[in-house]
Parts: sequence; C-alpha cells; structure tokens
Amino acid sequence: MKTRQIVLIDAENLAGTGHLTNSAAQLICENLKRAIDISRNDIVIVGGDKHNVFHLGQIAKCFGGQIVLGTGPNGGDQALQTAFDQIPSVVWNHSDSPIRRLVIASGDNFFAMAARVAKSKGHHVTTVSKQGSLSYLLAKNSTDHVYVPELSSL
Repeated sequence: MKTRQIVLIDAENLAGTGHLTNSAAQLICENLKRAIDISRNDIVIVGGDKHNVFHLGQIAKCFGGQIVLGTGPNGGDQALQTAFDQIPSVVWNHSDSPIRRLVIASGDNFFAMAARVAKSKGHHVTTVSKQGSLSYLLAKNSTDHVYVPELSSL
C-alpha cells in the first residue's frame, strides 16, 4: 500500500521575513527538495500573506501544491491551519493511499496544535526549520525534526 503525506509550508517563517523574494522562494524549493521526499501524490499546501502570492505560487509549483493566503499578523499561518483543518478524514484514511505523515515546514509555535492532533491520531509528524527557529511546543509535539542550515542565510 502506498502512503502519502500532508506538507504544510509556512514560507515566510522559513524565509525569516514577511516579504519573500525570488531568491528566497528558490532557496526554499531547493532545500525542501533535499530535506524531505515530496511526491506528486502528496498534499502540499503553501501559506503566506497575500502580497507574497507570486512567490508562494513559485514554491507551490515546485511540489505540485496549492497556495492559501491570509492577511495581517499570522494571516498566512491561519490560512494554513484552516486548510489543514478542512482536510476530510476520508482523505487521511483512504484505503489505497492513506496519509501517514504530516510535515510542517515551519518552526512557528502556531502549528503545535496541528502537530499534537496528528500525532495523537497515530500519524508521524516531521517538522522542518532553520536552526534556532523551532519553538519548544512544536518540537515537543513532533515525532522528528529536520534542520535546514542553508535557510539560515535568508
């Protein structure tokens, strides 16, 4: 049985800024491809503020994903969380290709509850961040973590 994963990418957190650039989007794509195995069958959601729509689209295109947009402080985080919350259980438990792992590409404390819920349901939770940006609560509710040192240059 082939399994899949849900990948939530908080691009602004990975970039360390609310204003993405072409080079930041490209660096995020390249480094996430090296850090985690993402297939076209996975569900990839990239979130951020609406003024970053072009660069969020670049990142989503790297993985065949979709973008969700928010506005204001934590707007992108809230959009990602809402998209995550709306994934129906039939998708998680599909008999031919169930979801077995949640990847949270962010170090933001905002996603600790999503990690906790997924982990409590028996799903593997991997977080991906640059060194020094992983919140304690997110780390505590994750199964494992991947540091991407190259993102620290952003």
